[in-house]
Amino acid sequence: MGRALLATIAAVIAVFALCVVRYAPPPPVPRDAPAERFSAGRARDVQEKIVSPDGRSRMLGSEQNAKARKALVAELAKAGWKTETQRSLSCSHHGACAVVENVIGKLEGADPSLPAVLVSAHYDSVPASPGASDDGLGVAAVVETARALAAGPRPKRTVIVLLADGEEDGLLGADAFVVSHPLAKTVKLAVNVDARGSTGPSAMFETSPGNAWLVSLMASEVKRPVTTSLFYEVYQRMPNDTDFTAVKRIAHGLNFANTAGIQHYHTPDDSLATTDPGTLQHHGDHVLAATRALAAWEGDPATAAAKGDAVWFDLLATWIVHWPSGWALPLASLALVLVVLNAVRWRAWDQGVFVGPAALACALVAPAALGWAMHATGAIAAPWIAEPAPALASLSLAAVAGGVLASASLARRATPRGLWCGTWLAWSALGVASAAVAPGTSYLFVVPAMAAGLAGIAPSIGVASAVPVVVAALVIGPLQVALYDALGLAVPVLFAAPAALLVTTLSPFWSGLPRAGMRVPLVALASAIVLALVASVTPAFSTTMRQRVNVVFRQDDARDMARVFVDTTWGP
Repeated sequence: MGRALLATIAAVIAVFALCVVRYAPPPPVPRDAPAERFSAGRARDVQEKIVSPDGRSRMLGSEQNAKARKALVAELAKAGWKTETQRSLSCSHHGACAVVENVIGKLEGADPSLPAVLVSAHYDSVPASPGASDDGLGVAAVVETARALAAGPRPKRTVIVLLADGEEDGLLGADAFVVSHPLAKTVKLAVNVDARGSTGPSAMFETSPGNAWLVSLMASEVKRPVTTSLFYEVYQRMPNDTDFTAVKRIAHGLNFANTAGIQHYHTPDDSLATTDPGTLQHHGDHVLAATRALAAWEGDPATAAAKGDAVWFDLLATWIVHWPSGWALPLASLALVLVVLNAVRWRAWDQGVFVGPAALACALVAPAALGWAMHATGAIAAPWIAEPAPALASLSLAAVAGGVLASASLARRATPRGLWCGTWLAWSALGVASAAVAPGTSYLFVVPAMAAGLAGIAPSIGVASAVPVVVAALVIGPLQVALYDALGLAVPVLFAAPAALLVTTLSPFWSGLPRAGMRVPLVALASAIVLALVASVTPAFSTTMRQRVNVVFRQDDARDMARVFVDTTWGP
């Protein structure tokens, strides 16, 4: 099993290296690209016209807001779109009210009787930021998409562009459009794009309910997709909003965003210099493909949505694997049955059955404890820090050390098949539980467990053990690449969770491990501790990753005395 273990680890490392490459944004397409294609070079010109070179904000009602609005109307008109400005009083559910001015464009479809497609982004920014990425990336992507649509064959459905005002003040512009603009009554399909950072891939993270048909359409039309139903499950449980929150009250559709480069988000550093043209290209490729697909689609969205949600994930940003959400529990149960049948056939009921769950528990406890210690020592001073590499490596190594130490310690008297059964029975049980509670997350466990159940027919236990490990790496690898950008280190153990899950899949290889092999987890644990110490003495902030300071003024008493509070926590 020693050679099989080394080969499997090499394959896992190769998968992770491939994930790093595949989940980077594509190179930008130059200005001289064919007219029907999205070009980040042309979109960048739009971005430059709305972003102030001296860092002024496009906040609601500002001079730069008005300047950007005028430029956007001109760009849409130049592309051949019928344009207008919607001026309306709008109030958020928080009670904030303001007059917003939305930029609206319309491209008449070949069949105007069909419901229209809305393509949206917001052009305002927060007061502290010039908003080059949030949402300058989205606005530039939408305007260049509008130009490419007008340059190509006439779409079957009418397409409406909404460049909304007042998103940062509570979705005011999007709400105004949805509630009071006549065109809103014609919209049944939508694509929205936003940004929560300045770099990284464009991810489809949210859909309207009843998304199975949308995921299927995206799978057939969108190139280099980055998406998973895990995003959808998590986002539904978060308090976050984008303009899509308002739009999906009237339409079915897709929501795209990027999350890397969060150190620039909502800060003065969200400038043209920090935004990635590759991210702009990826947004544009997605928005243009999705809009064309929806504009050409001839079905009824309400009827399609009635068929329910999907479970899905992209495979190395190349294909989208998907199935109906209603299949989640049957598939999870089938995976469990296949694993049990292999266990019965092998008669592999020894103490190895308990190793998998124990390894997973230790693989999670170790980084949880180390993360707590790093929080206590200031090594993790904020969710996102200037030099995260030592802390991230420390957490991952702690997960590996905990999992391997538990597996190797308990596996000495177990057979490889017993260890295999314990590992994949645990994964199968997690698959069944997740399918019952949150179907969109179930693929993480069901796909590797199914691979294990099918690989169990192989005559070699080495093959039966290696195949599901590689499959698990293909499923989990993209999450490991994206987790820090998405969640930071607010809960350190979450970053280590992919490594913890993956290390448990190696349990079958530890049977008969020589005593010298116990050095591996001990070295990993020692390295994790050393890296945690390095993280504790590394400055949390730098000139390129500056600490946020929020100054809050509050009138305090009847004598007109005032107090000023300074909040130096760092977060989005």
